Amino acid sequence: MSDTIKLVIVEDEEEFHGLFKEFFKDYEVVTYYDAESCIENLAADAPDCILMDVGLPNMSGLEACKKIKEDEEFYRIPIIFVSGMDSLDDRLEGYLAGGDDYITKPGEREEFKARIQVAVKNKHLVEEIQADANEIWESALEAMSSAGELGTLLMAIEKCILCN
Repeated sequence: MSDTIKLVIVEDEEEFHGLFKEFFKDYEVVTYYDAESCIENLAADAPDCILMDVGLPNMSGLEACKKIKEDEEFYRIPIIFVSGMDSLDDRLEGYLAGGDDYITKPGEREEFKARIQVAVKNKHLVEEIQADANEIWESALEAMSSAGELGTLLMAIEKCILCN
């Protein structure tokens, strides 16, 4: 895992682009003004985390989140909604769309960074667990295959011994 967090920010308001670039100057940051551009470039960007505004032009952040979370290649990327809408219903809608967290604008730098770090840490832990599970599965398949071959061989030897 690299020490530098790669962060994609999807925000349509220019003032927040500058604020977020200042907040995250020690991260690798890619910014977009709309969700479509973000989705089109996900494979190339390979972000550790996405900060996404809810109210975006053409496609809302909620719709974009659903699309990303439905994609087998990208569903593990944590998405943190950033919005001026802060009612319980707004936050619940974000979580139900697949968002991993929800922060109300403008927010505090330390809170943003802490939540991003937790989301990225959790993502990497899940990836490590999945890699371990895949390795265990491969070992189990290899063991079963070897045991099957060995079992066949032992049965043949047994028949030879019993055959006189």
